[in-house]
Amino acid sequence: RLLSFAHCGGEVAGEGIRDKIASSKKRGMWMGGRTPIGYDVKDRKLVGNEAEAETVRHIFRRYLDLRSVKLLQAELEHSGIRSKRHISREGKPYGGCIMYRGALSVLLTSQTYRGMIKQGGDLYVGEHQRIVPELVLTHICRCRRSTLSSFCCRPGI
Repeated sequence: RLLSFAHCGGEVAGEGIRDKIASSKKRGMWMGGRTPIGYDVKDRKLVGNEAEAETVRHIFRRYLDLRSVKLLQAELEHSGIRSKRHISREGKPYGGCIMYRGALSVLLTSQTYRGMIKQGGDLYVGEHQRIVPELVLTHICRCRRSTLSSFCCRPGI
């Protein structure tokens, strides 16, 4: 019985943490994880990194021109554009790798670049700035609509 009580206590604590994260996201707060290319973290908030943001905008523009993630990936690899470099808490560098098709698909549909935070099936206005214009995101969505859920195609709030 003591073990089941401890297990229940852990579930309650986990539920509280999940509720707090959900509440924070609803207020537009970024709750951590890998920092997306185009942003840096300052005081636990996403702030634009203009050099990387220009790379992100370039990736979106090139996708609109090529209309193929496969061709985009090959072009980015050839031109030397790589993923964001990170330093782990232990001080080890990682990232700076070739951006493969899966990562590019995630990037092209990320609500973060729209200035939004996703929580469950809902979008909330984020505290961070948008780095890709809404019109570009709308065109990307139209290009990819046949292969993606309608979620990525919601207009900005």
